[in-house]
Amino acid sequence: MALRWYILKVRKDGRMVKDGLQKAFQDGKVSDLLGDIWVPIETVEKVVRGKKIIREVPLRFICVQLNFSEKITSSILDKVEGAGFFVGGSRRSGYKPEAVDVAEIEQMRSQIEKENSTKKKKDFYTEGDVIRIIEGPFSGVESTIKEVDLVKKKVTVAIKFFGNFRQTELNFNEIEKKID
Repeated sequence: MALRWYILKVRKDGRMVKDGLQKAFQDGKVSDLLGDIWVPIETVEKVVRGKKIIREVPLRFICVQLNFSEKITSSILDKVEGAGFFVGGSRRSGYKPEAVDVAEIEQMRSQIEKENSTKKKKDFYTEGDVIRIIEGPFSGVESTIKEVDLVKKKVTVAIKFFGNFRQTELNFNEIEKKID
């Protein structure tokens, strides 16, 4: 029987579950039933104390390519800490989960990689860029960049304040490019 893709819910870090699955299949001498394992990772961006932090967080499922056998797979999954159950089926209820089409897995991969790549791109600002302030007293205000200092990672913008324009210097982590 051919290897097919299944989605496995996890209760812990998917990378740890992946390592546990590989070890359990090798220990059970059925490593030929296991193919590729893909752990989807999401890039999370947040501002903490004025600094932009980018972290990689595994999602709560992994994609496992295997030759499904209820008896073998359920006994191996019981040994893997953090492994949940397959989507579309439960190892305890005795019915086989639905296999996922290869095209769907590839579509998920490309979508997650596309989202992550846009988050990981460094913001390079140039004069004339329209930005939105995301932190500080002028949060939510849109402005145009007048000067860029790449060494200090600061920009100078003109903010309309009580009817007059004021030059203000902001850090890169306090602004984001306005996307139309």
